[in-house]
Amino acid sequence: MLSHAQLPYVALAIICLMPPIPMTAQELAEPVPLIADGKTLDMTVWRHLGPCLEDFDRDGDLDLIVGTFAIVEEIGDELKWTDARFHHYENVGNAKEPRYESRGWLQSEGQIATVPIGCCIGSSPVFADMNGDGLRDLVSGCYTSRGVFMFPRTDDPANPLGPRVELLDEHGKSLLRLPEYPEHSKGTFPAPVDWDLDGDLDLVIGNLDGSIHLRLNVGTTTKPVFSSIGTPLQSAGREIMIGDGRNGHAAVSVADWDNDGRFDLIAGCIDGSVTWFRNIGKPGQPEFGEQQSLVPPGMRLYGSPYFSDEPPIKGGDAQICVVDYNQDGLLDLLVSDTHMSFPIRTDITPEQRTAIHANMEKRVKFWKEQSQRTDEIHQKIESEFPGKLYYTDPAQEKLNKIFTDYKATEDYQNRHKWISNLDEEMTPFLAIPAGPGLPLRQHSYIWLYLREPSTDKKATVQWSSNFKIDEPTIANPVSWNVMAESKKNESILTVKIIGKAKDGVHLGTTRVDDASGVPTTIRISMPVLFKLIEETNPDPKRTTTKLGFQNVYEGEFEFVRHYRYSGEPSPETIDGKVAITYQACNAFQCYQIETKRFDIRFKME
Repeated sequence: MLSHAQLPYVALAIICLMPPIPMTAQELAEPVPLIADGKTLDMTVWRHLGPCLEDFDRDGDLDLIVGTFAIVEEIGDELKWTDARFHHYENVGNAKEPRYESRGWLQSEGQIATVPIGCCIGSSPVFADMNGDGLRDLVSGCYTSRGVFMFPRTDDPANPLGPRVELLDEHGKSLLRLPEYPEHSKGTFPAPVDWDLDGDLDLVIGNLDGSIHLRLNVGTTTKPVFSSIGTPLQSAGREIMIGDGRNGHAAVSVADWDNDGRFDLIAGCIDGSVTWFRNIGKPGQPEFGEQQSLVPPGMRLYGSPYFSDEPPIKGGDAQICVVDYNQDGLLDLLVSDTHMSFPIRTDITPEQRTAIHANMEKRVKFWKEQSQRTDEIHQKIESEFPGKLYYTDPAQEKLNKIFTDYKATEDYQNRHKWISNLDEEMTPFLAIPAGPGLPLRQHSYIWLYLREPSTDKKATVQWSSNFKIDEPTIANPVSWNVMAESKKNESILTVKIIGKAKDGVHLGTTRVDDASGVPTTIRISMPVLFKLIEETNPDPKRTTTKLGFQNVYEGEFEFVRHYRYSGEPSPETIDGKVAITYQACNAFQCYQIETKRFDIRFKME
């Protein structure tokens, strides 16, 4: 398999496929980065992060444990990579209002606790009683040709973690996605759960390619060993695959997200998104419905403009923790990210800002085209070497040769020059002098998404002069609401659907040829005797999209539908349903397709 360095200009803005069906309620508040030691927790030096909340010091509140990428340390006269670690931030506040202070690296038998990670992900701490002694052990995945590790918890406050042990299958082998191809099975995200309700903990394991597998515990509660073959988990009858099938980073967690008594799957993705698979099965026989969106993708393109007067950009490489953060009875989300950007001068003019965004549009176009070229090459090899044959030496040798030959082509050289010219265009705007390539500012945050009650309207709605619509947020870049006016003496009902997009966000119009994403569609279901007699749509605005200049909806906009009731007499109340399908976009990318639904009652007056 090619390393990241070997791929010739492969796009790093990977979008998670299988467009999720969004939740009908806007359940997550706008995210805020966690604060530790009195400042925003920016763990840039450790890059990829794995957040976890656990009462590690057993004082009744949840501490923050953060898994890291490999660490560079000065050893003697040399800088050397060491294995990934776990940083402990003690909660010195209280259970409902946490406040974190650094307590250093977690220790195992007097040494820093580590797991082997050489690329691409952070360690993934999760706590569960894996050996039946009543203590919650530290479990983590890794990025090597080994699978899942455990640090047994002890009763000794001075040495809380025992020696690292690897969790193995019934034949003593590592828990890998493809045991016969260990080099192509790197990257694991474990989630312990009693899957079959037999009293011991099994393992759900997310994999770097985006698949999620189940390993049943075929040992005992105190001495767990796991099935030799991982069973791929399915959603709505299809094998779950987060991402593009090669590089999805399925950072999975198990939790009862909808509070129905059954555990669900929640997974982070390489593009920064988080999705939910609702358990619709029976106790001991989990079954999962369609993938649903919780958090939209971030910006994983390595190199976007960073303006100090704008909010930080949410990046990619999402690893998650599902937890009741503020003890209000609702599960919340912690989502880590990584993002690299070009620091922009603070004195740029509006015209220069426009030029910077135009430069970025060209970059996005370039990376999308390169991603398509890369996909075509992989698909060619996959068609010649189907299934597991893709991982055999002949297949990988042919794949490497195709990429090597492509790098020698005139097309590749010309594209290399073109992206270099874009770098030169950006150079005058940079806050940091450019060397070879452009200087990158990296951040690695942990974003807190607090859960909020549903905002869908299920009560009577009326026309109002002081009608309000919620402000859009980063998590929910478009807000919607519905109101109605009736003229009972004329048997006329007017329905108004109002949308509001966050600054910099737009929607495609109702016309297919205008849409930068999917067209916006409005569907209203009314009783049979109501006939649509007139409809009006918002006037579009002309703006720059990822496809060039197009007509879009932005800011605040409204759709109006007039109905006449043909029966006698006019009813006092009318039950109706409204569904709005749309796709929010900015100048660089489009988010997942959303459908907002309202189940409402109109009152005729």
